[in-house]
Amino acid sequence: MRYSGPLRRVLSFAGTRLLAPIAFGHDPYLDIRRLAQKWSTPVDIVFDVGANIGQTVARTRRIFGPSTRIICFEPHPTTFQTLRGAVKHLRNVEAHQVALSSTSGEATLFQYEASELNSLNSVAPYNVRFPMRGTPTTVSALTLDSFCVSAGVKRVDVLKIDTEGHDLDVLQGAHRLLCEHRIRFVYFEFNDIQSDARAQGGALLPIDTLLRRHGLRFVATYSDYIVTDGDLFQVANALYALPASKQKNAL
Repeated sequence: MRYSGPLRRVLSFAGTRLLAPIAFGHDPYLDIRRLAQKWSTPVDIVFDVGANIGQTVARTRRIFGPSTRIICFEPHPTTFQTLRGAVKHLRNVEAHQVALSSTSGEATLFQYEASELNSLNSVAPYNVRFPMRGTPTTVSALTLDSFCVSAGVKRVDVLKIDTEGHDLDVLQGAHRLLCEHRIRFVYFEFNDIQSDARAQGGALLPIDTLLRRHGLRFVATYSDYIVTDGDLFQVANALYALPASKQKNAL
C-alpha cells in the first residue's frame, strides 16, 4: 500500500517516521538492510543457525557486504564438512560443528535423506505432515548465550534460524542476550500460527510471545511454499526487529 494525500500529511504532522514506498515482506535481507540503514546501525555480525551447506551465505554477503562477519552453525558431521568446504576460503565467514539449543551438552539429531530436514526434534512439523523415520545421531549442542561468552561476541545483529521446528529452543538458549537487548533482528522459520499437538515446534505464536517479552517487534512474514493436497501445510519465515529506542538502551 502506498501512503499519499491526507494520510501521508497526517503521518507527517504526527512526526511519524514512515519508511515507504517500497513494501515490506518480499525480501527479508533487504528489509533488514533498510531498517538498519534507517536506524543508522550497521549489520556487522550475522548468525546462521542451521546453515546446512551454506545456501544463504552468498546472499548474506551480497546484501550486507563482505566485511560482515558470518558465523555458521551446522551439527551434522557430513553436512558440516560440505559447509566448511564451501566457506573456508571466504573472508569473515566461519563454521562451527555444533547445534544451538536451550541447553548445552549432548543432543540427538534426527537425520533424513534430505539433510535440510534434519532436526533435534523427533517429531518436527514437516516429518509429521509427510511421515518419515529419522536416523538418530549424537551431536554437540550449546546455548547461544554460552557460545557468545566463549567467543567474545557481545551483540548479534541478525539471528537467522532454520532448525526444522527447533527455533524456539534456540531462542530460549539466548535468554541473557535477549534480556540485555543484544539481538537486533531475528529471522526464523514457522509452519503455523498455533502449535500442533502432533508435532514439536513450528508455531509462530510461542516465538512471538517470547520475542515480544524482550522488546522485539513483528515486521513481516515470507512464504516459501504451501502444500494444498490433503491438510494445508505451509513453510514460511518471520522477521522481528528490536526498535531503535531499545537498541540505544542496550548495555
